[in-house]
Amino acid sequence: LNFGTGDKEMWVPWVIQPVEMETMRRIRDNASKSRKARRTGEIDEYSVNIQIVIAGTVSPPIGQAIKDLSQQSGEPVDANAYMKHRFHRKPGYISQIAGSIMSLSGFDAEDVQESEQVEAAGNS
Repeated sequence: LNFGTGDKEMWVPWVIQPVEMETMRRIRDNASKSRKARRTGEIDEYSVNIQIVIAGTVSPPIGQAIKDLSQQSGEPVDANAYMKHRFHRKPGYISQIAGSIMSLSGFDAEDVQESEQVEAAGNS
């Protein structure tokens, strides 16, 4: 990922992995219980994407960085705030990385195709 701006490129290698269905469910369940979701009835998809990025990132070790900051400050560090700060210049990367993790996890329509046999079996 290029975290730089303009002519000042700053490339950071980013390694992702698939995220299990149970983790996806937990992330969405937690998002549906948030203060905003209870107030508006809508889930904050940006926050969901942040949690997917944290869960699916191998390197750099985001979860460990958040734990380390919490230990250093003696107070819990909010993962959403940390990620929003880290991506403040290029917030669109959150959605792009989350999308890549979702695709790698099998949530990509392009990876699944209906065959004529499946359609015939479903119609019988």
